[in-house]
Amino acid sequence: IVHMLKSKYEMISFKAVLLLQSLLKRFPEGWLEDDSSENPDYLNLVEPLVNIIVFNSVEEVRMTGLDCYKMFLNMFSANTRYSLYKYLFNTLNHSGILGFTVTHFKNTLLGVFKDKQQHSTYT
Repeated sequence: IVHMLKSKYEMISFKAVLLLQSLLKRFPEGWLEDDSSENPDYLNLVEPLVNIIVFNSVEEVRMTGLDCYKMFLNMFSANTRYSLYKYLFNTLNHSGILGFTVTHFKNTLLGVFKDKQQHSTYT
C-alpha cells in the first residue's frame, strides 16, 4: 500500500487510499498494543498518507485519506499511541495535520484522565 500511496498517478493513489480504508475498517479501535506504534511498517505509512491528504488535487481522495489517518491513529491503544504521538509531533510539518493530531492527542488525554488506572503511560 505504501508504494501505491507514493505513486505519481492519482488513480493509483486513490485506489491505495480506498484499499487502506477498507483494511483499517477491519481493525477494532485500540486493537494494537505494546510497542507496535514503533514498528517501521506502520510508521512508513504516515508520510505518504499525509502527502495525499495535503497535496492531492481531488477533494474526495483528501477526505478519504484524512479518514484513514484518523482510523490509523485509533487503531492503536491509548497507551501505545503515546510513542506514536511523539513520532508524529517530531515528523509532521503541515500545520493542518499537526493541528488535527494535537486535537486527537487532547481527546486521547481526556479519555485517559477519565480512567487513570488503565492508562499508566500518561502519568
